[in-house]
Amino acid sequence: MRYFIKPVILVFFLLTACAPAEPDTVSLMIVNVSVINPVDGKILKNKDVIISAGKISAIRPHSVKYTPDATLLDGTGKFLVPGLIDGHVHTGTIAGLSFAQSEKYPELTKAYFAQQPRSFLYFGFTTVVDLNGNQESFDRFEKEEIHPDLFNCGQALILEDGYPAVFVPREARQYIFPNQLYDPRIKNHTPGITQKHNTVKNAVQKVKDNGGICVKTFHEDGFSKSIWPVPTAEMLARIRAESTRQNLPLLIHANSYDSTRAAVIAGTDAVAHGLWNWDQFADEKQLPRELMGILDQMIARNVAQMGSLQTIAGLRDLFDDSYLNRPQVATVLPPAYLDQLKRPEGNWYRDDLISGYPTNMNDDDIVRRLDNVLSHGQQAQKYFYDHGGRVLFGSDTPSGPLATNIPGYNGYLELSRMADTGLSLPDILKSATITNARFFGLDKKYGTVEVGKLANLLLMSKNPLETIEAYDAIDQIILHGQVIDRASLKAK
Repeated sequence: MRYFIKPVILVFFLLTACAPAEPDTVSLMIVNVSVINPVDGKILKNKDVIISAGKISAIRPHSVKYTPDATLLDGTGKFLVPGLIDGHVHTGTIAGLSFAQSEKYPELTKAYFAQQPRSFLYFGFTTVVDLNGNQESFDRFEKEEIHPDLFNCGQALILEDGYPAVFVPREARQYIFPNQLYDPRIKNHTPGITQKHNTVKNAVQKVKDNGGICVKTFHEDGFSKSIWPVPTAEMLARIRAESTRQNLPLLIHANSYDSTRAAVIAGTDAVAHGLWNWDQFADEKQLPRELMGILDQMIARNVAQMGSLQTIAGLRDLFDDSYLNRPQVATVLPPAYLDQLKRPEGNWYRDDLISGYPTNMNDDDIVRRLDNVLSHGQQAQKYFYDHGGRVLFGSDTPSGPLATNIPGYNGYLELSRMADTGLSLPDILKSATITNARFFGLDKKYGTVEVGKLANLLLMSKNPLETIEAYDAIDQIILHGQVIDRASLKAK
């Protein structure tokens, strides 16, 4: 409900907001609080927010008349915002352990996944969207007593022999990635992949049948050079058509000039990464005119962008020896798990990354190259934002099994990165709440502090319209009307 747009709607909102809730159903009253509306960045001061049966039932001027038996939460001097929505997570990927290590240390793996939902909540993410996962990981996430609301795109549509299937042995690919697409261009097909069954239509139908709210596919030919097959324009057109037929938004993984152009031509609803690989323009220091043109096309066609700059920043942080000693890291990783990451064995991902660079490059050279890629991504996001592009929030947590993309904290760093890039604080809040909610079709229940919506809220001691540090100054998380003290979510 856009209650600040038209006078008639405003009157309706005020009448509804001020209507008294039924006394016998009120479970929580957040009193004398400043309510922030992410749609326009306005603040409603000195309000009482009434919550009944897990939903917001009234928003009214502060009063000393309290409903008997209702829990009171004093909001004096504090700010109430909608719970954050991270639109790009991977709940089945473990941040920091290799597959062999997760098998070797089952108790550490168990502890990580048990803490994961609490870590997202600790940094205010009351809703997360898994863009590529399986039912086993979804069930494991939701079986924890306290967890964010989880939505998903089901299994992403992956081209056989394409990214990310190439990282898995052929004989295991159909088990790991059951929604692969048959590629008529290759001769030796992945075991289990057939032209009859592995069609775009069947793949999108599978996503829909399994409760997915979106479709994701990939256009990734290689992180710095073209080495992997990508979907043809005709394949992408079929994916677009089937997604539309099933009324599911389409996100295409793309992070380069060529892949972003292909995604835009295909008519994607969103590009699930920033434009940080500049391909033939990689040596340029400033955003080239050709890339501006692609971003302009995205804006003209209302294609959203999910920058996920922490995908690159996380790789850079592998070379920052202080990362694992940051106080925020200890709040979201179990102590024994964190100790394992600090051992020499914990450097496996960094060592693997280094092996992919020329042998004459040292750590400093690699960091400079990653900094350059990150700068390119920030320039592209800033241009897109400055020219009216629709920015979604997604942290890509974790982008892979690296120890520097940890749940919750990585989202906080993504918010901070957006601020450093030049996005305004009101627009960052908007991106991580109502913009995401609208894109994923969740805005009837999520995205604003509004009568009738779910009571997924954050009570902050700092104003997020004034400082990015507000996202690390959360006092309480309200999840479906239940108050959770932030400190209780710390890893143990």
